[in-house]
Amino acid sequence: MLARIIEVGQVEKPVWVFVLGWDKGHQHGQDPIMLSDAGASFCAVMLYESTAEEEKAMIGQWSRYLVGDEVNLMVGEAVDWILMGESKEPEAPQEFMIRLSGGIVGLSRDYPACGLFWHDLNRTHWGSLGPYSRIEWVNAGAAAFTRLRSKRGELPFRTRVITHDRWADVVIENVTDQVIEDLRVRFIQTPGVALRDKRIKTVRKIGKRGKVRVTYKLKPDNRSMVAFQFDWRGIRGVDFEYYPNPYRDEPFRAFESVHAGGDVLVISRRTDEALYIGRNLRKASYSCNRISYSGVPKNVVHKYRYLVLVDADLSSRPNLRAEIMDYVKEGGAVFFAACTGFDLTPTKSGPASSKIGSLAKGSFAVADHNALASILKIMEELN
Repeated sequence: MLARIIEVGQVEKPVWVFVLGWDKGHQHGQDPIMLSDAGASFCAVMLYESTAEEEKAMIGQWSRYLVGDEVNLMVGEAVDWILMGESKEPEAPQEFMIRLSGGIVGLSRDYPACGLFWHDLNRTHWGSLGPYSRIEWVNAGAAAFTRLRSKRGELPFRTRVITHDRWADVVIENVTDQVIEDLRVRFIQTPGVALRDKRIKTVRKIGKRGKVRVTYKLKPDNRSMVAFQFDWRGIRGVDFEYYPNPYRDEPFRAFESVHAGGDVLVISRRTDEALYIGRNLRKASYSCNRISYSGVPKNVVHKYRYLVLVDADLSSRPNLRAEIMDYVKEGGAVFFAACTGFDLTPTKSGPASSKIGSLAKGSFAVADHNALASILKIMEELN
């Protein structure tokens, strides 16, 4: 039918088809591969009208169904306090951003989505915003679009915002092999945050693959958003964090699909070790997920910037070992703590009884249990 409409109507413009997120659209007679074959330029997947638990299930279904190059996927979520489950932990705008970001790599096995969409801009003016300001929802959406562009390799920098009671640190990483000069950082005013510093600061130089930290003096109220815009030669991005970090004590989301990707995947048998690592990661504003050593599905590790393996015997999981070795060769970074059964030879000493090495473009660190406290230092060295 779609192919016939395009043919008879002599449609030359891109065709955008909305696809319901439930069971890959199959519950409603839609199939993204079929629609793409029929001439759809984009399949816009509607993740809304679902709880966090239901969205976790949806992402797992899509990721197991699509490789990712069969369909041009767009991912959408609703600006809606009620549809975000009236969430306070995390704050609803952050939940909005997390759900959108999870769809970027979560809806297929190997490829990121080609775009995002809001449902819709009108809702940021007249919709169900809950106890949050319009600018918080807008910042959350802009941060999700920033993550999309970063995942697709369209941004020369990557950022993190780390909130404190009297200041905020903005970490900016140059992800290119060229020097970045005169990058502007602009504080975005949000309710409950008193700025005690210059609104705009200029980073004069970030070396190739380098990193800088910009500190802003400010005073956030409890449960307030601290947000910044970044601009380098007209290439812009937005990032934020709430104060205090909603995951400071319980670092792993209860309903987070491992297929959704993120900064760090912690693979650990023991809950206490995973919590220790996760809390330290959240202090530095890394997103993280956790899975048991025996439960790691295929084709997941490449969706994370870092892997942290604790107390694992990789000789008993040859397929996982091979996948991790490929991950390192393709540019990933892995931290092994008290692990056996891997074929990597470190080349230099690292902090806290650790050894660091490199393989092709990637990096890795090997340590014993006593080195867990130095994981962030090792990560900083591996960047």
